[in-house]
Amino acid sequence: MTFYTVAHDKLSAWQLRRGGTAAEAAGKIHGDMEKGFIRAEVMVLDDLLRLGSHQALHDHGLLRTVGRDHIVEDRDVLYIHFKV
Repeated sequence: MTFYTVAHDKLSAWQLRRGGTAAEAAGKIHGDMEKGFIRAEVMVLDDLLRLGSHQALHDHGLLRTVGRDHIVEDRDVLYIHFKV
């Protein structure tokens, strides 16, 4: 399945096996992100494309904060918080 990240206004796609966790998704980007995982903000790609920004999603109550064991869904967009 495919999940996405946004950094510096650039949307990137990543592959993750079905049933993969938020921490495993972070590890697909960089090993240090998985080791230092704190939490992730999750949004749906279609909502992001429709509303256009993280702030707009927040204003509409469409962001969820999840922990490392959260199961990532296809087309989720993750904003990962981590500490190295």
